[in-house]
Amino acid sequence: MKRLWRWAFGLFLVFGGPVRALPQWAAMPAFDPLHLDGPYAGRVVCPMCTHGYDAGLQVFVPADTPPAVASRLAATLRTAALPAGDERFRVFLIVTGATPGPGLRAALKHDAANWHVAELRGDALAKAERDYRSRLTDQVLGHAFAQRRMLRQLDAAALQDAAAVRRAADDAMSLLALAVDGPDDRRGHLWMAAAELPPALRAGGGRARRLCLVDGEGRAMGRALVMLRPIPGERVSAGHSAQADDRGCLGLHGAADASLAVFAPDGALAVRRVAPAPPGADRPLRVEPARERIIGLSCEGCDHALVGRPRAIATRARIAPEHAAGTPLRIEGRVLDPAGRPAPGIVVYAYQTDAGGRYPGQDAEHPHGRLRAWVRSDARGRYRFDTRRPGAYPDGAAPQHVHFHVIEPGRCTYYIDDLTFDDDPRGRAPTAAERAQARGGSGHVQPRRDADGRWRVVRDIQLGRQVPGHAACAAAT
Repeated sequence: MKRLWRWAFGLFLVFGGPVRALPQWAAMPAFDPLHLDGPYAGRVVCPMCTHGYDAGLQVFVPADTPPAVASRLAATLRTAALPAGDERFRVFLIVTGATPGPGLRAALKHDAANWHVAELRGDALAKAERDYRSRLTDQVLGHAFAQRRMLRQLDAAALQDAAAVRRAADDAMSLLALAVDGPDDRRGHLWMAAAELPPALRAGGGRARRLCLVDGEGRAMGRALVMLRPIPGERVSAGHSAQADDRGCLGLHGAADASLAVFAPDGALAVRRVAPAPPGADRPLRVEPARERIIGLSCEGCDHALVGRPRAIATRARIAPEHAAGTPLRIEGRVLDPAGRPAPGIVVYAYQTDAGGRYPGQDAEHPHGRLRAWVRSDARGRYRFDTRRPGAYPDGAAPQHVHFHVIEPGRCTYYIDDLTFDDDPRGRAPTAAERAQARGGSGHVQPRRDADGRWRVVRDIQLGRQVPGHAACAAAT
C-alpha cells in the first residue's frame, strides 16, 4: 500500500500542479536543445526552426519521469498524434533538467522520421522556462502548434487522453492548411505575423471599421484568430493576421471588400466575405464555422469546399447551368467506405471550368469560381452531378478535368484525384502504379454518349484511400 501511495505521489509531482499558459496564438519561443534521437541526433538544433514551424506537438518531459509513465505517454502520442504519412506534422519530446537515463530514453524512442527526442538543461533551460512562463522540470507539459503559433497547451491529463491529443493534432493541421499557400511554403501567413497578434487587420490605410464575429447561433466568437485571405499582387505582411477580443470583435483597416479566414479557439474554421461598409459602430458578421478538419495536406483550396455549403444538400445537383455552352455531362457513382461498403451521408463537392477552359467568377474571394456544387450520398452511397463537359485550360497544358473534394460531416475534409477523361487527347491513361496511389480511387473515366447525345461517366469514391491522416478522421465521432 505504501508503494502505491509513493507511486501516486510521484505521478502528482510529475503531472500535477497548476499550469500557466502562453497566450493562445502567441509565437512559440525558440530554444536550442541537444537532439538525442531522430534525424538530428547529436546536434544542437532548434526543434522547429529547421522545419519552418509546420505543425506538431512539443512536449517537455522532466528527466525524473518514471519510464513506465513516459512509455504510456509516448504510446498515446504515436497512435493519436502522428497523422499517417503527414511529414508536415512533427512530435518533439524535450527531456528537461538532466540527460535521460537509458530507461527513459528507450521509453521515448520511436523510429518515425517526424519524431524527435532531445534534452534541454543549463542556461538554455532557464531561458526556455522564462519564455514559456512555466517550470519545465516540474511536470509534463505539451503545446500544439502550427506555423510557430501556440494553438493549445496540453497538461499531463490531456496528453494521456488519445481523443484530446488527436483533436489537437487535427486542429494544428487544419490551421496549417489555412496559413500556407502550398506544400513548399515554409513561412506562411502566421509565420509573418507579429509575436503577439494585434486586435486589428491592416490591408491599407484609412479609418478602421469594427467587426464582431458571431457563429451560426449568434454566439460571440471570442479570441478567434482571423486571417485576411491573400490579395492578388500583395506580399503577405504582419498586418494580415489578428485576434478578436473576448466579444469576438476586431478592427479592419482598408480592404473595403475582403475575405477572412476565421479559426475559433476550439478549432472550428470558416471563410467569410466582408462586404463594403462605412466605419462606425460595431457591425455583426455572422460566420458558419465548419467542424470538419482539413487533412491530406497539401490541400490547396480545401477550406473553400466548406464556403457557401448549403444547409440542405440533395443527392443530385447541377454544376454548370443547363443553358451553358458545351456538351451535357452526367457524373454519377457511389461513395464507399474503406471496407467497400456503401457510405451514406457523405458530401461530395465538385468544381470545374466552363467549355472555354476558364473558371467563371474566379477571384481571390472565389478561387473555385461559380461552377461548383455539393451532393450528399444516399442510403446506397449513390450521388449524381449534371453539368457541361469542361474545357481544357487555354494554354493547353492540362487535360479536361473536374476537381473533387470529400466532406465527411463532422469529421474531416480532403481533396481526391481529379476526374479526367480517357478520350481527351491532352491526357493519358494512368499506370497501374498511379492507379494504386490514386486518392479516393482513380478518377480517370471512360465517357459514353447516351441516346440523347449526353456524355455519361461513372466515378466511384473510396473514403480515405491514400489520404494521409484519414485513420484518425475515420475514428472520430
